[in-house]
Amino acid sequence: MPPQPQLSLCVPLCSEKELIQEFHENLSHFFQRIPLVYEVLFAVNPGQSESLFLLQKLIEKNPQYRILENKKNFKNKFSRAQNIQMLCANARGSILIPIDLDLVVPLSEIFKILEAFFSDTELEVVFGNRFKAKKNIENQNLEQDRLEKFFMEILKEKTPWKFADPFCPMLGLRRTSFEKIEKELKSSGWHWNHEVQRLVQSKGLKSQEIPLYVGVRGRLKIPKSEIFHLLNFVLFRI
Repeated sequence: MPPQPQLSLCVPLCSEKELIQEFHENLSHFFQRIPLVYEVLFAVNPGQSESLFLLQKLIEKNPQYRILENKKNFKNKFSRAQNIQMLCANARGSILIPIDLDLVVPLSEIFKILEAFFSDTELEVVFGNRFKAKKNIENQNLEQDRLEKFFMEILKEKTPWKFADPFCPMLGLRRTSFEKIEKELKSSGWHWNHEVQRLVQSKGLKSQEIPLYVGVRGRLKIPKSEIFHLLNFVLFRI
């Protein structure tokens, strides 16, 4: 029986197959310096047969890797949020952290999330705040910035939203905390943090927002259909 992982990294999209080997190499170097028992869960959507093949090859030499095939979203190849929820539901680690293949959030930022959890054993969820990071924000293109800004203003006007950055691509949560909100999660589209923040606020879970650096978004592009998912969120779920 393998040891219980301390950390589960959840990779929601594997459509960019050329990034898989690079991601694996970066991950291997990173965990050579960190004495953690970890696992990595990859979500593969229908039609991503080449990505599935590459991941299966990696698993032969990396037993800490696992693949979950999302067979529900046949029409939605941009099911990032749904895939994160699926991966978290199947993760075995004590701490769960979603991360993208393009590593737009560097692996080094995981340290900051883990430090927050280790320094406060009662802390349940850690969210990233890109706006307080020391490095200049380079995030996304103009269209994506406008999308986030538009919906962030709605959240602030419509609700007493306590978090400064509802659309940061990285967060961390304890597996026990995920279990508290899992049944009420309505994950859809690309972003996921705002949905978790909605439930964290309503349930009064102990949370913290910490500065996280996010670099230039690479080849994983936010789809234009995300506007409809965010509209549904602000109209019907808050």
